[in-house]
Amino acid sequence: MLNKKLKMIVMSGILALSLVFVTGCAEMDVSFNAEDKSAQYGVDVPYEEEAVPVETGVFSGDTQFIMPSEDEQYKYAGALAKIGTDVEVKDTSNATYLGRDTEYGNWRGGNDCNTRNTMINDAVSAYDMRNGAKTIKYDNKKACKVLEGTFYDFYTNKAIDFVRGTGSNQDGGVQIDHIVAVRLTFDEGASAWTETERKAYYNDPEVLIAVENRINSRKGDGYCKSKGCDINDNNIYGETEDKAYKFWVPPNINYRCEYAYRQVTVREKYGLWMLPDERDTYSMILSVCSGKENPKKLIGE
Repeated sequence: MLNKKLKMIVMSGILALSLVFVTGCAEMDVSFNAEDKSAQYGVDVPYEEEAVPVETGVFSGDTQFIMPSEDEQYKYAGALAKIGTDVEVKDTSNATYLGRDTEYGNWRGGNDCNTRNTMINDAVSAYDMRNGAKTIKYDNKKACKVLEGTFYDFYTNKAIDFVRGTGSNQDGGVQIDHIVAVRLTFDEGASAWTETERKAYYNDPEVLIAVENRINSRKGDGYCKSKGCDINDNNIYGETEDKAYKFWVPPNINYRCEYAYRQVTVREKYGLWMLPDERDTYSMILSVCSGKENPKKLIGE
């Protein structure tokens, strides 16, 4: 009787394992489903499943534009669909601006473990992890404060060596950029926020990125001062002025998709609107990145 019960238990276990195995196999089926993708990214008309060459033949300087993956194309199509709907397009509010310190305050956390130092730490740590390196060095007295290290700058597609407090650049070549520039947010809805809300935006990691000092200075508020934007920092990066854009975009052609995407998602999160010139710039980029337009548009052709 005992043996019979034991056999039943063993058989039940095998059956259970078999069900787990079969179910697991079913869950691993990652075949493309246009309806699922459309629902996930909010795209009304699914992107046609035509093969898109990974290498596009479109160059900015020495860097070739790489077509985003299928998943990324859906993501960018979703962001494109939000421009003019979830994210309004209208002119500047022309609100009186009293300066960044007055309107937005400063980094949370004092002088040591503040938002800025946390972003630098995250950027250097990410570079070290990705490259199997150990470039990061901390202040022995202030463990959260990075003294030096290397980080990857998405705007320029370069590895930047960071040394705190040396050289002519601020903090050895790093600044923390707000994807939607602080001054710009004030013109696009933030003037109606409370001081607490503006400070929350200023310190939100989702709107921040560590970048090379000079390129962040060139970006400024993002406005183009003349016809087209000199997006290449007066040839510091070996490129030429690009007239394809009405608003500033990164010199790194392969970050422009994500940059335009973040311009939309940050505004959606905070209820900010978008200027007409921004709409034209980011819509063009996202149309290319979602496979709807020729990549040559990224270089003004």
